[in-house]
Amino acid sequence: MSCLAVDENEFLQLLIAFDEMSSSSSDEEEQKERPRKRPFKHRKSKGVVMFRDDDGELKVLPPTMSLWYNMYCQTGCQERMSDFHSKFRRRFRLPYDQYRELVEMCTADSMKEDGTSLFKRWRPGKKAALTGKPAAPLELLVLTTLRYLGRGWTFDDLEECTAISEEVIRVFFHQFIKFGSTTLYNKYVGPPLTVEDAIDLCIREYEAAGFPGCVGSMDASHVEHQRISFKHRQAHLSFKLPFTSRTYNIVTSHRRKIFSTTDGHPARWNDKHWFERYKGGWLIVDNGYLNWGVTIPPMKDTDTRAQYRFSKWLESMRKDVECTFGILKGRWRVLKSGIRVHGTDKSDMMWKTCCALHNWLLEIDGFYKDYTSDWEGELGELNATDLPNAVRTLLSNTNPSARSYAGRAVDEEDYFQGSLVRDEDGAIIVRHMDMTDFRQRLITHFDIAFKKKEIIWPKARLQMDEPYANVQP
Repeated sequence: MSCLAVDENEFLQLLIAFDEMSSSSSDEEEQKERPRKRPFKHRKSKGVVMFRDDDGELKVLPPTMSLWYNMYCQTGCQERMSDFHSKFRRRFRLPYDQYRELVEMCTADSMKEDGTSLFKRWRPGKKAALTGKPAAPLELLVLTTLRYLGRGWTFDDLEECTAISEEVIRVFFHQFIKFGSTTLYNKYVGPPLTVEDAIDLCIREYEAAGFPGCVGSMDASHVEHQRISFKHRQAHLSFKLPFTSRTYNIVTSHRRKIFSTTDGHPARWNDKHWFERYKGGWLIVDNGYLNWGVTIPPMKDTDTRAQYRFSKWLESMRKDVECTFGILKGRWRVLKSGIRVHGTDKSDMMWKTCCALHNWLLEIDGFYKDYTSDWEGELGELNATDLPNAVRTLLSNTNPSARSYAGRAVDEEDYFQGSLVRDEDGAIIVRHMDMTDFRQRLITHFDIAFKKKEIIWPKARLQMDEPYANVQP
């Protein structure tokens, strides 16, 4: 037999090394099985507003003890303040009952379990995972959004009044404008869905004013946007304004109800770049739109009194969309003072949210059924001084501003040119007509109705069988 000789010292060293390797591997396995706990650090309580208690100790003021929560969210405070509701409407633009309804809508959204909730973070009763603090009250967060839109406050200003951090208010605001541009917009903004609604909301006024088939007025307005990225800055600098802005087109009825609005586009783009067609009707516009049969502008140069009368009356009727822009920017001051959030998509969401709240307020105030015009006289009585200057000029017997057309014979067939597309019943399809052709047909209709004294300036308290043409200036 042959045997292998091994040194005793080397053998002991091998055993010691093997034992150390086995012990180290077992320690590593134990460390993997039992993860080391993070040392707990005692952090100071943070807060945006501090107060001293009865013992003189400085503590963080919770949002439920803030000024706004005690004034507007506590039950029972409304009955003790005589002018509470009028002040609340002036400060937050919405009546108090509708504000509570809006809070309930946000609360219902926070309770969704399908993953589509926008306000899940502020669900009532929910606490933060790390700090264990209760979430900010939805009642206060909705108030901050209404004040931001209505008066153009900053998030820092809202932090002082609610004891909610500026970052939380900012995050909630972006979630709210998503909610407003989708849920509220789809609920309150849209054209009439039935013929009865269309007749009651828009067609009745325009037909009485001598514009049959008209369903609304359309125009564009600029909204300042202060935080446009540098690469988009030139496109958002218009030729009219010295600052960056975005342009929005809206279609509105004579009662200031918004039927539709486009997404924003750079202010340098003309109105001709954007348009939404409406089958079976036409819109009153200015001369900045394309010459389509469904967009009828006033005439720049008139040759006859009928053309002049039609154009001036059309311009007066088109003031409803201008008044709507004024109401929007006056009620929601952020549209006038300038949008200060990053991203053009956020700007479009804010615009649609304001349009939805505008229509909701019209519904709240009953403006759909009994609207009041800017030219309404005392007790709804019809006086010559109640009419716009342009309308009073049309009703006068002499008009020195009108161009003379003496000695010129206008053949009606000269205007009615081009091929006409008819449907199965023989009716002419408006959207396939030439704008000049269709406008001349409207002028002829308006002139006949005016001479028969059938033209009425739309008014809430005026009976539709009482024409304005009977009033002497």
